[in-house]
Amino acid sequence: PEFAAGSKESGWRSVWVPGCGLSPLARLLAHLGLEVVATDVSPVAVEFQRDSAGRFAHLTAKLGDSDAAGTFTAEVHDFRRPFRPEAFDIILNVKAFQGFPPADMAAIAEVHAQALRPGRDAYFDTMNVQGELRDRIEQLLEAGGFVVPLHALNRWYRQALQATGIP
Repeated sequence: PEFAAGSKESGWRSVWVPGCGLSPLARLLAHLGLEVVATDVSPVAVEFQRDSAGRFAHLTAKLGDSDAAGTFTAEVHDFRRPFRPEAFDIILNVKAFQGFPPADMAAIAEVHAQALRPGRDAYFDTMNVQGELRDRIEQLLEAGGFVVPLHALNRWYRQALQATGIP
């Protein structure tokens, strides 16, 4: 709720959740008053999202009533392909980036950067990604048009830790 409230206070309402899968995230954000577009390459996942309003009722009940209902749309889309240039205030890519080959990650980063309105935020949530792969992901995101906060410093820290031999 705090994330949605802060976004709305900033005037940021449009959210893209690429690679949504079976996650309730997009539905919960719409319940909290945001304008959400959930996409996935899988038609099965998209159909699940379209039919899932009632499935997540136990979660939305925990959030309580929203001051303003948002909108929810689910579409089939391969996020390596262009999608709605400068349409979104926020992009939430949750564990749907790190498993691609570098060439695909580069394309995905560019598509995401192009879909984002200038000065807005994208979040790439990865799971247990460290070392060289973390460096590569951050470099590809920067090459795609993003600013990765403290990238150079964090890369230096990772390299210094690796040099110690401590895992």
